[in-house]
Amino acid sequence: MSSKSRRKKNQSSSRPIRRARGSVAPAISILVVTEGTVTEPTYFIEFRNRFKLLTVEIVVEGSGCGDPKVLAERALEEQRKRKLNARKGLLSIAQVEAFDQLWIVFDTDALKSDKLHNGISFAKSNGVRYAQSTPCFEFWLLLHLHFTTAPMADCAEVIKWLEKVLGRKYSKKRGNFENLIPQFVTEERIQNAIKNTQLVRRHHKSALTQFPCDPSTDVDFLVGALTQTASPAKKKFF
Repeated sequence: MSSKSRRKKNQSSSRPIRRARGSVAPAISILVVTEGTVTEPTYFIEFRNRFKLLTVEIVVEGSGCGDPKVLAERALEEQRKRKLNARKGLLSIAQVEAFDQLWIVFDTDALKSDKLHNGISFAKSNGVRYAQSTPCFEFWLLLHLHFTTAPMADCAEVIKWLEKVLGRKYSKKRGNFENLIPQFVTEERIQNAIKNTQLVRRHHKSALTQFPCDPSTDVDFLVGALTQTASPAKKKFF
């Protein structure tokens, strides 16, 4: 075997091919780091399990009051640790050697303007993608069920809207929310949320609303990325 052929063989076998079940091409891998400790991770874990996204991992940061810089730093640290563990041969068969995309999920309601903009700038400059919600993640949940562009002062106001549409009490407590989340993570309601989010974005673009637009969410972009890890059969409805 020539040295050129040997190099080519070594390069092609240096990293295992990741495939989502039923796919014909390597699936991208995504790390999602969330600010919230219940709502966001519960939603994305349900989403991952519902659509069998085998190369998606969720990490809960739960500190920094949603500061994008803190979340981005955590995502970058997880990437560094994963690559180090891969070199040491410490990964399980289900773990990828490195993530293709790093995402952070956060609310803007508790952030001061400079921390928000500086944090986003830091994330962008380090290749970390973000999905913000204004005022909070619950607005993304509301859009699964109802379209509105009505300004919302804080998360408490979003929750009032959500409870009215649900016809029941909404709770962020782990057990209560885990029982509620399957109502949102269905094909029909996710499609509805994506469509409504795009309409909200179009509304703010026409109105020349300044960022962060109230209300708004970019979670549909993350959902779009997550679907790229799904098998062809699961991608169809998106």
